[in-house]
Amino acid sequence: LAAVIGGRLFYLQNVEHLKWVDLASKQQTTAVQIQGARGTVLDSAGRTLAVSVDAVSIGVHPKSLADRSAFLAKIRELALPEEEGLDQRLFSDRNFVWVAHGAAPESSAVLRQQYDRAIELYPEFRRHYPQGKTAATILGTVGREGRGLAGIELAFDRELSAPNLRLAAERDA
Repeated sequence: LAAVIGGRLFYLQNVEHLKWVDLASKQQTTAVQIQGARGTVLDSAGRTLAVSVDAVSIGVHPKSLADRSAFLAKIRELALPEEEGLDQRLFSDRNFVWVAHGAAPESSAVLRQQYDRAIELYPEFRRHYPQGKTAATILGTVGREGRGLAGIELAFDRELSAPNLRLAAERDA
């Protein structure tokens, strides 16, 4: 019996080793798509009308939080662009919840200090219009996924768009 067990262990550790490493890797990692930075839109005088700025998407593993209410209060204190229905999802049985998209990197650094093990940060870009609402109807808007929805942003979407980036992220197996 010991020889059979020993033979099986040898077979699993040496012959099928790569198969099991590959299987574990597929269970523990996933690919996350991050939108690339869109091109800048300038007026005829060279002033910036639309530009992509650094932003962060923030996700949380609620079960890793010691106090979910305190976390939610911190999100609201930082005035993050909160996902709709966050309070219900945060107190549900979900393993992962999106907290905010398009948040300023500075606010995510504050969260990282307090909730390092519970949150995940994904870099992204959001559209900023330095001239405010000037020419807003002509410029149009960009959706969360980085595609032009109206105006110049839509008309020149192919020229302004950047390829998406794929990042590997670990997940709880």
